[in-house]
Amino acid sequence: LLIRPLIRANDNRQSCAHVVVFFIFIVSNIGGSLTPLGDPPLFLGFLKGVSFFWTVGHILPDTAFLMV
Repeated sequence: LLIRPLIRANDNRQSCAHVVVFFIFIVSNIGGSLTPLGDPPLFLGFLKGVSFFWTVGHILPDTAFLMV
């Protein structure tokens, strides 16, 4: 949802291909850090009985820092 506004905001720059690549990396890493499905060791913990939202409770402050 946010990639089009990012591209529109940078359309007047001469070199902006790196912005899109870094944006995709940041979004995928932030999204993957909050769910067990984004990280295989967390998924294995989920299969062994760890709460699905355990990572949200323990990693949310770090993720919020990354988003800011």
